[in-house]
Amino acid sequence: MVKDYNEIRVGLQKLIQELDNHYPENENDEDTTEEGDNYAQVMRNFRNEAIEKFEELEVRYTSMDVAYRDVVSYYGENPDQMKPDEFFGIFKTFTSSWEV
Repeated sequence: MVKDYNEIRVGLQKLIQELDNHYPENENDEDTTEEGDNYAQVMRNFRNEAIEKFEELEVRYTSMDVAYRDVVSYYGENPDQMKPDEFFGIFKTFTSSWEV
């Protein structure tokens, strides 16, 4: 999930940079684009919506990371060394054994 999060962040940064470099916003935007070419406006709208959604994702990601670190620390493990797959695998094995 961390990899996907970082890929989204990098991709969004690239989109912002490309739009700024090739389609700078100005008041006379209609004068600089061909008739019927609304690519820049569509991509700006997408960028704005994507930024808003990514900011929401960033808040959730941060909350998830804090919660994970807290629960792993609570059970006496180091959150920097224990990967989530390993931790939750051990936790599932324990809860399954406890039920038996």
